[in-house]
Amino acid sequence: MKFLLASCLLGAAAAQHKALYHMEAGSEPVCFETTYIDEHFKENGFVFGVCPSEYNTILSHDKEVICNGHSEENVKYCPGDTITIDVVKLGKKTRQLQHKPMYYLQAEQEAVCYETTYIDDHFKENGFALGTCDDSYNIVLSHDDETVCNGHSEENVKYCPGDTITIDILKLGRGMEKEPRQLQHKPLYYLQAAAESICFETTYIDDHFKEEGFSLGSCDESYDVVLAHDDQTVCNGHSEENIKYCPGDTIDIDIVKLGRSSDDATDDEDSHKPVYYLQAEQESVCYETTYIDEHFKENGFKLGSCDESYDKVLSRDDETICNGHSEENVKYCPGDTITIVVVKFGKN
Repeated sequence: MKFLLASCLLGAAAAQHKALYHMEAGSEPVCFETTYIDEHFKENGFVFGVCPSEYNTILSHDKEVICNGHSEENVKYCPGDTITIDVVKLGKKTRQLQHKPMYYLQAEQEAVCYETTYIDDHFKENGFALGTCDDSYNIVLSHDDETVCNGHSEENVKYCPGDTITIDILKLGRGMEKEPRQLQHKPLYYLQAAAESICFETTYIDDHFKEEGFSLGSCDESYDVVLAHDDQTVCNGHSEENIKYCPGDTIDIDIVKLGRSSDDATDDEDSHKPVYYLQAEQESVCYETTYIDEHFKENGFKLGSCDESYDKVLSRDDETICNGHSEENVKYCPGDTITIVVVKFGKN
């Protein structure tokens, strides 16, 4: 394996390397990473290094403003001595969560409305359209599981053995008052941020949400990947207000953030890649990369991060190698190469 070890003398403005610290949450299959550390973080379980490689999916990026060096304190007690840190929450990817849009059929003569996440041409012919029943249909009358021919619900299932699907159809009615054990239906509202290729869905609505662009309905089927579930506490009916001004009148809402998968997307598109490092003590340098194979392991790369003494970025080198066999010459693996980044750190 060759490293591009050309000398690179960086001046006062050289980029700074910050070591990573992590904490596994034993009760949940999640792990947190950050470049910040203080005694309070250590007491909470943060240790030097990166999350194990099985934490391969980024769940969220959270920016937090804390007292620098004393994160346990309230920021109102350390004016002028705060710092904004980034905490990455990682999970274990089993399979990508898929978003299914809602379709509805309003049978006005019966004063009922149906909702389902299934659609085919036969359902469309019967009147099902993208969207959700409006909020006047506020009572769940029934949940019906039906087995249909996948893509051809008009056919008898005996003619499509092995190609059936079980779908759920929700039947909704109108009620004036809530009965003790009656299930309540909450319609969906959505906001499409076309410029970012994302769409949001929630069952909460107020005038402020409407002003922001939320309207009755569901994100369309092109938004097929669940990016995040965000739980927020807002003033009930006045989400624009600070919750400190509405004590006792708050509500917890869930906002689902949806994105688009694409044919060009790779399996790693939404994945977290762990960091591997190699410490060359004789040269007082350390290397980091997100790539690993047996040859890299033989050369000394292992899971983790260069420690905080390596606080200066000397170079970033892009290398094209044989994917999975970095020891081979790329002329022997045409069509199976990968470009990796190796960061070289030094000590100030």
